[in-house]
Amino acid sequence: MKVFCTTVLALMIAVSGIQAQGIETFSNNENTGSSYTTSISWTGDNRLTWTATNARSDQEINGKTVCLKNGKITGNLTTAQQAAGVGTVSFKYSIPFSDEDIKITLSITVGSTSVSAVNAATLEQGQVYEVSNFPVNAPSGTTIILENATSARVTIDDLEWTAYSGGPQPEPGTLAAPTAAAATNVGTNSFTANWSAVQNATSYSLSVWQAGNDQEIDASPYTTSATNYTVTGLASNTTYYYNTTASANGYTTSQPSNTITVTTTGNTAANPYYASADGRAGTDLINALQDIISEGHQVTSYDGLWTAFRKTDNTADGRVWDMYSNCTFTWGSDQCGNYKNECDCYNREHSVPKSWFGDAKPMYSDIVHLVPTDGKVNGMRSNYPFGEVGSATYTSDNGCKLGSSSFSGYSGRVFEPVDEYKGDFARIYFYMVTRYRNINFTQAEGGKVMFTYSGGTAGLTTYATNLLLKWHREDPVSDKETDRNDGIEDVQGNRNPYVDYPELAEYIWGTNKGETWHMSGTGIVTTIGNKHEILSQITVSDGIISLRATDMNTKVGYSIYGIDGKRLMQGSFRGQTAIATSHLGKGLYLLQANTDTGCNVHKLLLP
Repeated sequence: MKVFCTTVLALMIAVSGIQAQGIETFSNNENTGSSYTTSISWTGDNRLTWTATNARSDQEINGKTVCLKNGKITGNLTTAQQAAGVGTVSFKYSIPFSDEDIKITLSITVGSTSVSAVNAATLEQGQVYEVSNFPVNAPSGTTIILENATSARVTIDDLEWTAYSGGPQPEPGTLAAPTAAAATNVGTNSFTANWSAVQNATSYSLSVWQAGNDQEIDASPYTTSATNYTVTGLASNTTYYYNTTASANGYTTSQPSNTITVTTTGNTAANPYYASADGRAGTDLINALQDIISEGHQVTSYDGLWTAFRKTDNTADGRVWDMYSNCTFTWGSDQCGNYKNECDCYNREHSVPKSWFGDAKPMYSDIVHLVPTDGKVNGMRSNYPFGEVGSATYTSDNGCKLGSSSFSGYSGRVFEPVDEYKGDFARIYFYMVTRYRNINFTQAEGGKVMFTYSGGTAGLTTYATNLLLKWHREDPVSDKETDRNDGIEDVQGNRNPYVDYPELAEYIWGTNKGETWHMSGTGIVTTIGNKHEILSQITVSDGIISLRATDMNTKVGYSIYGIDGKRLMQGSFRGQTAIATSHLGKGLYLLQANTDTGCNVHKLLLP
């Protein structure tokens, strides 16, 4: 029996009066296979009649879905639901195929009210996206229609609607109000305001004002026909508010949208080490990081690593912290030497094998990628690339594996560390390809699997990028890693930026690639209760919430709520997950985590 957190949530938030009116999971829809049919009809979860045009039903998100291509999903509401009207609509969507130029436009129509819910051109194939509590506010209507007006294929699941509760709705001849979204490209003196498109609108008026002052800033309002506008000439480290209205000839100007809060970035004195990377993007960003971590780098001798490891890889009880084994090594006395079996001795592991860069300095003794490891396991790893093993020919006592790769992009022999340290090694590789941009790491076959080298510049292969980003997201930065980064600074005078600011990997290789990066603080997590029972670790940083389950084999469900009680996101995972939250904006949220036997609630302050 599932246990829910209703009592805790009722105490922590003012729950919205809007109740769920219905949900359609598409579990009863006709099985069409991979063919797009002119029309599919079925009786849904609430005994409603549904149809879908230009659709197929062989794709899945949470079970069966409807996949649309220039098609519509139409649901006929019952008399009782028609009387109640529709307040908000929520649904999940995903791009199932990668062989097309993705641009998605999804519109919702309830009765005579039609609004644009999704207008996106940058979507990742296979990623599940969610539209939560999108305001429709139609006081009556006989149908819900969700339409994909583009040729790109999109799967829809879990279409949910709430009853209308008296919110604002457009009168005849009046435009609906836009829905303002979180600001993007926030800089020291500018930001980009965003909002949804409104049917029939031809222009939008953006109002911006400063916190503590009811007067709009001098240049406001701004007029544009687009659904975003970049505001410039602002003060740094200052909080602003914005909303927008829609206009068109023959219509009354709409009511203002919801209001969004945005704070421009301040000076970077709080962390001067990375100051010169703030506000950079793309190649400029990685070049700035290279300059930062190269300056002041004091080369440690290879022999000096034996002593340096005591500052970087020391356990709480003063032993060697070995990521390749569970052996208990004593500093100095258990130093290799010869070995035959696991736990005979520890040595110095080049996590980026030295043959890949021709034994050249300073890479040869850069302690960021050199770690103390069991001699036997180190020898078995040899100079094979990292990967995920399908069929193991060797497994160490702590679970490291050697065998054929099961990860897409490479099928040869690879070495797989245990899950606990995969993110550590991913961030080490991010550091190496940043610190040594001019080094050829492809001088041995294994290096060619992980690195590229062209025009005098090193890079990561597609295989390595996908693998390392996966590990980086699934194994977030731990206290061990931050402590090691502090020790590295003591030893050789530089740091790993991907430990200090994990989101940098997304800005250089991942979901934010090409966007401008700004330094900001780390979010705050407060657990309601004495400890994390379901979640052993919660990490909040720019745009990402990383969760780690206490029991790695138990399925954990999660929901994120606003302080008004509305559920904004939900999902489930086993082991670890990284949740993208950049669309939520700064502020206080509640995270509920639940299993079949219990639940926890945590307060999150997103930066």
